[in-house]
Amino acid sequence: MPELELDEYARPETAIAVAATALLLSPRVRRAVRRGLVYAVAGGLTAIAGGQAILRGARDGFAAARHRLRPQGSIVQPN
Repeated sequence: MPELELDEYARPETAIAVAATALLLSPRVRRAVRRGLVYAVAGGLTAIAGGQAILRGARDGFAAARHRLRPQGSIVQPN
């Protein structure tokens, strides 16, 4: 088995392989990654729901303003 020199540990491929091995073998790391993914998904869903609520409020506000300016049944005469 060849011995690894110090500069080989600093290569990105080696760092990725070490991180992947730690992820696969360490229950603590797997739990932390899983928890992070859960929080990330929950945050994304919360942000989407908040954005939808803002857009829904804006849509309803514009509809109400349009109704106040031009009630149903009114005829707009062209100039």
